[in-house]
Amino acid sequence: TYQRTRIESVCGRLGLTPLGYLWRIGSQRSLLQCMLEDGIHAVLVKVASPPGLVPHKHLNQTLAALFYSGHFDRLKERFDFHICGEGGEYETLVLDAPIFRKRLVLDEVEIVDTDDGVGVLRVVKCHAEAKEEVGGIGSDDDALDDAAWRGKGPLHQRVREIDGIEDDDLSDAFEKEASCTAATAADATGTCDMQKASAMRYLPHVQVLPGGLAHVSQILSSFLATSASDSNEDDEEEAELAVREALDVFATLRETLSSLFGGATPQDVVYVHLYLSNIGHFAKINKHYSAFFGSVLPPSRSCVAVGKGALPGGRRVMLDCMIQRGSGRCMRPACDEKDDAFVQAARINSHHALRSTLHVQSISHWAPICVGPYSQANTVRAGVIFLAGQIGLDPPTMKLVAGGWKSQLKQSWTNAASVLDALGGSLADCLSGLVYLSSDVVSNDDAVWDEAAKLCRRSLQTNGSVSAGYVDETAGESGDKYGGYEDEGTWREMCKLEGSNGTKDKDAESGGSLPLIMVALPQMPVGAIAEVELVCASNRASSCLDGCSFLSTRFSVAQGEGSSGIGGGGGLSWDTDYDVNPSAKDTEEPQIVSSAGFVGNGCSAIACSAAYSSASLVVNTRRTFQSMLDSALRCIEGDARIERACALHVRAYYTNGDPHLLSSDLNAAVASRWSGGMASLPAVTLVPVTGMKVAHADGDVAGEFDNKTPTLAMQVLSIDSVHMETEMWINHGRSYD
Repeated sequence: TYQRTRIESVCGRLGLTPLGYLWRIGSQRSLLQCMLEDGIHAVLVKVASPPGLVPHKHLNQTLAALFYSGHFDRLKERFDFHICGEGGEYETLVLDAPIFRKRLVLDEVEIVDTDDGVGVLRVVKCHAEAKEEVGGIGSDDDALDDAAWRGKGPLHQRVREIDGIEDDDLSDAFEKEASCTAATAADATGTCDMQKASAMRYLPHVQVLPGGLAHVSQILSSFLATSASDSNEDDEEEAELAVREALDVFATLRETLSSLFGGATPQDVVYVHLYLSNIGHFAKINKHYSAFFGSVLPPSRSCVAVGKGALPGGRRVMLDCMIQRGSGRCMRPACDEKDDAFVQAARINSHHALRSTLHVQSISHWAPICVGPYSQANTVRAGVIFLAGQIGLDPPTMKLVAGGWKSQLKQSWTNAASVLDALGGSLADCLSGLVYLSSDVVSNDDAVWDEAAKLCRRSLQTNGSVSAGYVDETAGESGDKYGGYEDEGTWREMCKLEGSNGTKDKDAESGGSLPLIMVALPQMPVGAIAEVELVCASNRASSCLDGCSFLSTRFSVAQGEGSSGIGGGGGLSWDTDYDVNPSAKDTEEPQIVSSAGFVGNGCSAIACSAAYSSASLVVNTRRTFQSMLDSALRCIEGDARIERACALHVRAYYTNGDPHLLSSDLNAAVASRWSGGMASLPAVTLVPVTGMKVAHADGDVAGEFDNKTPTLAMQVLSIDSVHMETEMWINHGRSYD
């Protein structure tokens, strides 16, 4: 991973597309076996893995001898040895290969070793000699040689065959059963055939924080499913292909989970973001999603469609998720045989549950049941609530409310407030908000963004027209049903006039302060054209940690190293930050504005950062990403006082540009802002959208950017869950006035 990110960073600056077809292609053993079978003859010229490889014994030995003798396998089993030497265990020199015109012969060598067991083979004398075989590059038998190679089949398929994995066969019983289901449907039509378009693997990003909180992001299928027929796929075929990719995504997630905390499970997943190319695939994927995560205490979820071809590599499915170690077991009956020490310790803590889930499946007037196997909300460490995406469904009828996008957006906020109310909170406890609008609604009309922002602020100020705490009789000591007014209608009308919900004074303050990222997307579930996704402090955290606070910062992007670009039509020079159109001589530097919502001192924060630039300015994306991170971290570290190491996840939104280059720039920017190696980096997700707007927290910078459209937007989530839990325990029920 270290080498890959460095190469991607260099290629990004030069405007090149890196190719890594051997990356994550299969098991190391199968890959090395294919290399040897294809005629690669190599010897070890450096060893650095004592006692497994000894200089005077193993240097100048061939790869084939060490591999086929079983020596590498024994080292793998005993020391977790990297069979292909990717851990630096050994280096090789290739003496012969099918593409060589001549082979290299080592006439005289000597071994140089050190006291720490590292040894190097020094070549004193060598020569090249003609090969007896025919068919090398440049020979008359090129055509025959090429045909022979084609007859072997693609490398990635041969590696998978050695691993015992068919294209429609996944790693465990669930994947096998689900794949067979999809294959049966495909056989009936004779049109669906899962295959890889390329051998490129998209490696998930993983971050693990103290306390067992983890994030796995940007999980994509290892292949692009295509139809066996030459004709364009219809909607039914596309859905089946999406299911195949989804099954591979689930298999990758299961494998990743098994490597965390000694074996995490899907039951430990707290929240899922599911991005599809077409929302029409939603129903078919849901069945397999339910089989994977289960229907009992499932994670919360947000699912949207970003458009055909918008995801990296033309994939149809992308997933990321948050995990809390041991939370699946903690929410289920105790079992000493299954509970490890972490879970047993968590069960003893009766004050702060490791995780709690609100999963209501009965239709009522309260809030909509979830459209699929997921929960309305999940709370981590009794401190932070992650709400499932809320759309404008009328709870008792489960139908979208009439009246267009405004009515749906307003209903979305009402539904979110109802969910929070059931948890003892309100919209005043929000730390960050993400609002989805249909691309058809926005249509480059800035007036829609402005109206949406005002509607969101109004909903926040009135708590979505929900009387917080009334159902649970916690609205106040007076017990007034409607804030002292004679009926609900009068109360709601006064809420609109006063800009408050009549229950908490802080609601009026937070409504104008909560940072909101609003993005446009092609599709949402069940035909919705508006959706709201929130992260909130729990009522316990808000009351113990002095409520939620908001702030904004601003600064310009300084000149720096070059990279890929997005924006205007001018050509980009890789060694400068910007290049402008000839007709646009006077352009301003991009402005970075960040807003953050946080609760407690050093506990939890979410920063929303946006980059603004002239339409004629080509933006250096890597440098801009770096500045956005600097601005966000200034809020998180300087004001919320949360250590940089507690950053869990970075989610960036963009409207145009090459997703591979943007991903490379974003990863390079993240790597440059966190020290300590790859293990310290937050997980990263890059999301394509068709439009966006950011409503910043109140302050000196907010009004200036209300009418401007950002080039890039970003959310940075930081949580110190152990410190937050400690602070809540110290402050709960105590007054230090």
